[in-house]
Amino acid sequence: MPSAPDVPHSPSPAVPVIPAAHRALLRREFRLHVRVRYAIAALLVVGSWTAAGLDGLWATRAPWLTLAGIVVAGYNLLLVSAHSRVSGGWDRQVLGGTVLPLHYMAAVLDLLVASVVIALLGGVRSPFMVVYFLHLALSCFLYPRRPAWAAVGLIVMLISVQASLEVSGINPAQALVPGGASSPLTVRMALEIVGAYTVVSVTLAAMLLPAAQWARRTQVTLESQRNELRTRSRLRRDFLQLAVHNLRSPLAASLMHLDNIRGGLGGPLTPQQEHWLDRMDTRLGRLMTTLKDLEVLGTTETAPTAEWTQPVDLNAVLTQLAYEYEVQAAARGLTIVLELDESLEPIPGVPVLVREAVANYVSNAVKHAAPPGPITLRTRIAPTDPARLVRVEVADRGPGIAPEYEDRLFEEFARIPSQADLDPREQGSGLGLSLVRRVAEVHGGRVGVVTAADAPSTFWVDFPVSADASGNGPSPSTESDARSE
Repeated sequence: MPSAPDVPHSPSPAVPVIPAAHRALLRREFRLHVRVRYAIAALLVVGSWTAAGLDGLWATRAPWLTLAGIVVAGYNLLLVSAHSRVSGGWDRQVLGGTVLPLHYMAAVLDLLVASVVIALLGGVRSPFMVVYFLHLALSCFLYPRRPAWAAVGLIVMLISVQASLEVSGINPAQALVPGGASSPLTVRMALEIVGAYTVVSVTLAAMLLPAAQWARRTQVTLESQRNELRTRSRLRRDFLQLAVHNLRSPLAASLMHLDNIRGGLGGPLTPQQEHWLDRMDTRLGRLMTTLKDLEVLGTTETAPTAEWTQPVDLNAVLTQLAYEYEVQAAARGLTIVLELDESLEPIPGVPVLVREAVANYVSNAVKHAAPPGPITLRTRIAPTDPARLVRVEVADRGPGIAPEYEDRLFEEFARIPSQADLDPREQGSGLGLSLVRRVAEVHGGRVGVVTAADAPSTFWVDFPVSADASGNGPSPSTESDARSE
């Protein structure tokens, strides 16, 4: 017996895919409309009976307007319930097949109720007809082209029906105030009104839809670029973490073996061998410092989260750093002086990052300052924005920085010619100041320097005094020339 021929299955209809940013816009619009509908329902009920109590003209309209308010609240409640059942679709690619119909249904119901209310409040000659155009403008920006043109057709149809009911006398026009105009609507007037509203609706849609499409294309492009930047940032962070992890262990083992050899574990060393070991130790130590800087750089790729953020006492941070660098500074004939503002409150921040940023300033000062110093570690209110920022300053009497190098000072791997004169043991990785800038940025702060060639330098970093100040303040910036303060 021959088998039945295979019947090809037709593919399921494609479901529109909505960009994430547009999904968020639809979500906010739906929630906003829910609140607005409840407010309109309350206004219809309370306003109609209040007007009926003040003016008998509204007595016959109040029950109908109350019924309209109850209908609005009722279908609004049903829409919220249906929306909550498919709310998981907000994060699905098939969102267009679940939630968008709710938007379309809500838009149709809103227009129908608006037509009833407008019929009770003066008909097609009522000033409330502008509600149609507001609804049409929202449809053009929130919905695709076809649903937006469908809204135009529905609006024109509703206006035509209202005009027909008024011309036939089924729903005669009613005055809004005592003594107001309530003359019958003629066929000619009805045709003129419907024609005028049709022209205005079509023109408005023809003007707004291209703008809405451009906005959506721009939105998609920006979202794509943002996702690409996020991907690159994640890859860079992952690479830094992998590189640091794979290099740290063999470096630590090499340094340990060097210490064992220098300690005589492999036998006595000649002066030439000790010199070679010193050079190896210097190079490996610098590489270990670079790995540490790269690790901090990877950490700053992500802004501080609530789990990491803690109150940070800047005065305590500077006091601890002054103690840690005291011996190193004394070996160079330098002194460290503290000038702390005891009235400062702790700031919200990531303690490890804040300390690392300030430590980079102190380390650079110890390397570059000319004896006998001093190196001054200072905390104070930021003079540029005293209500929002606190400042940490590290001042030294080093060689200063020429103006042509100031713009590059806080860039990654940036170096200035004066660093070539340093002892190889003291040369840095070129990441220190860029790390300070990155730490300031992720905290919502900024960095800068007051300096000149052959003059003392003051490096500073500002931190917001509160999380609100960090979020609402100006965007982080780098100011490498702040002599105007």
